[in-house]
Amino acid sequence: MEFRGRNLQVAIDENDLDQKEVFHYTSIEALHSIIKTQKIRLSSTMYLNDNLEFALVEELLQEEKLKSYNVEYNKERVDFLNKILDDFKEREAFVCSFSKHSDMLSQWRGYGDNSQGVCIGFKVNEFAKTLQENTKKYRATLTVKNQLIDMARLQLFPVIYDIKEQYKKLNVNQSKEHNENPAYITNHVLWLLSKAVMMKSDSFKEEAEIRLSYFPDMYVEHNKLMINGNLNQLQYRVQDGRLIPYFELPISIGRLLSSITLGPNCRVTERELFRFLRSNNLSLSEDKILRSSSSYKIN
Repeated sequence: MEFRGRNLQVAIDENDLDQKEVFHYTSIEALHSIIKTQKIRLSSTMYLNDNLEFALVEELLQEEKLKSYNVEYNKERVDFLNKILDDFKEREAFVCSFSKHSDMLSQWRGYGDNSQGVCIGFKVNEFAKTLQENTKKYRATLTVKNQLIDMARLQLFPVIYDIKEQYKKLNVNQSKEHNENPAYITNHVLWLLSKAVMMKSDSFKEEAEIRLSYFPDMYVEHNKLMINGNLNQLQYRVQDGRLIPYFELPISIGRLLSSITLGPNCRVTERELFRFLRSNNLSLSEDKILRSSSSYKIN
């Protein structure tokens, strides 16, 4: 687990990232929803655009792969991680993606409604504080119920593209404790999930992705869906004939919002966006409402 002092580190800050903002590319409809509801949507990793999500961890834990990269590893530790992969495969994380880049054409085309949307800037330190506050409340709730949790279920960290760094996160060379307690196994599965969600193929490296991730422990008991985590209301939306599960994280948008960049083909004017924000009691200054510098045009 990752600790900073005596507090569990649930998010990077501007010193870790070496910048004060992270950026979320999205549609005008999503911007409207975020402003009006003051919630951020985290969608299931089972429906992301990388079809190797999580399969990467299974590949990394193959001994042939470890040997090919000359990685020092503890066989007992690797065997244990492989043992819990079956349980791991049944789990899912929920994520909301951000980038270190505020005006990148590939991001506009892939995530900004084909450049007709916006790029929302969020203050990194305020985001970190929001998640820390949420985690403290959750841990307090678990203490009251005499339950134990040894990891944050909400995290904000950069995606790791370098394979050597990925192996470091998996702690493949550490000694494994002999503990078959179901609670220990469950927590370790969730731990593995929290690491896996931070890893992607280096073919996605240019995205410089920062992920807001959520790892609920979900199961059915007596025909009722049980959710153990910071957020406990699972919701669904329909997209391309599929039911897409998601959670919503309540935020104070006025506290987090730092800038909004309009896409190259966004039909909203700077003036109208400024008035919309003011009508929702948001005081983003005019110089923080920007237009993309890209000349990309669509029909």
